Amino acid sequence: MSQFHFQAIGTTWKIDIYKELDEYQESKLFAAIKNRVERFENHYSRFREDSIITQISLSSETPDGEMTGLISSEERTQPGLDKNNRTRIFLLPDDAEKMLLLYYELYKRTNGFFTPLVGGLLSDT
Repeated sequence: MSQFHFQAIGTTWKIDIYKELDEYQESKLFAAIKNRVERFENHYSRFREDSIITQISLSSETPDGEMTGLISSEERTQPGLDKNNRTRIFLLPDDAEKMLLLYYELYKRTNGFFTPLVGGLLSDT
């Protein structure tokens, strides 16, 4: 059995692999896992100032209180402000649409009890 430990997304990860792997396979597998978790954290962590989630959160409210924002995963849309300088455009990572659709489905099925927005609620208490 192989074990791998690292810190990410505010917790300690411990991964046990029960299949026999040679040193090269083990190293390659653990590097791929850690790389994927790091990419997820870079995109979606509310604790990172440079994450897309933090950027959306910080720029989603205008001085007059109006919420703005267009989120797109399409290549033809460029990040920045729209032609009226009112709506901020964010390009999402490739995995965002699937993940957000799953979140929405779970939100509906649980009558709003499951929400990825719980982090803000926790920090407000």
